[in-house]
Amino acid sequence: MFVSIPASINAQVFNGDFENYMEIPSELGQWNLISGWTNAGSSSASPDYYHSLGSEQTDIPETPYAIVPEKSGDAIVGMRICGKPGTSSREYLSTRLVSPMVVNQSYRLSFKVTNGSLTSVSNAGLVVDHIGVALTEEEIPQTLSEPILIEPKCKLESVSANQSWVEYSFIINADIAYRYLTLGLFGDDNLHQIVAKWGENPLYAYYFFDDIKLSPLSSTIGENQKPPMERPEPVFSNPNEYTQYFFIPNTFSPNMDGSNEYFNIVPNQVIDYSLRIFGKWGDELYQGNHLTSGWDGTYKGLDCPDGAYIWQLNFERTLDTGKKIPMEFKGVVNVIR
Repeated sequence: MFVSIPASINAQVFNGDFENYMEIPSELGQWNLISGWTNAGSSSASPDYYHSLGSEQTDIPETPYAIVPEKSGDAIVGMRICGKPGTSSREYLSTRLVSPMVVNQSYRLSFKVTNGSLTSVSNAGLVVDHIGVALTEEEIPQTLSEPILIEPKCKLESVSANQSWVEYSFIINADIAYRYLTLGLFGDDNLHQIVAKWGENPLYAYYFFDDIKLSPLSSTIGENQKPPMERPEPVFSNPNEYTQYFFIPNTFSPNMDGSNEYFNIVPNQVIDYSLRIFGKWGDELYQGNHLTSGWDGTYKGLDCPDGAYIWQLNFERTLDTGKKIPMEFKGVVNVIR
């Protein structure tokens, strides 16, 4: 198993470019391999995870639904946003924000979307209006493949039909401390215009998504508000940059079988260092140094769930002149029990 290390992470949306994963996808419907994202709790709806290194079905640019135009990065998500009018079929993508949104703070929300160019065997080809993003205090579960019946915080007013990548952007104000973001088509079919755009008998409106971002526009804090908790800025490092100093594994299995129980840093040229581990929402779970035995996958005595965690490594590099330069690297380790 391999965990990718993304180039950057947005301030409010963890893994908004889907580059961080548990495994490379091998078949359709493997949304659960994307770190930090869910299918809104549905027992039947299954968004698709695509990666440039995926299998025949899940690689890009050619997918079973469409040929996707080239873009930066290796990973995207595809969803059957809806079916034919009257079927009320939906798929959603949901995540918990890194930290609650600050009340009365303005944010820029954006995402990229395309339908791609349909293949000759694709059953997609429908397009729809009002694709939107819901922001909520609590997670909103989807029942089977039914629509989620809430009003999204922002939505596209017109039908979205694009064979190239298009970025949509919105300015929103946080009237409450939203914690969850959900992307999809909200409300019953009779509220939407669902039309056939490509193909002879399309069954789905299928869309590909990437680069979901939510960023504050200013740092203004109201008189009666507390400033948001300071979080690490997880700008991830290229492994080639730190392997000359350390060996850092990308997985470990603290399951009490006596093997690979700790996340350990193995130094090469550096002896003294400090290590911190953060959860995907930015909370610090562990802090250690060269004298400790490593992280055992727990927080306050309780096992942390399987998944990806952020590590931060700090040390001083000594130059030939004797001068010491502070160094910092960040990356991802995956817990597998």
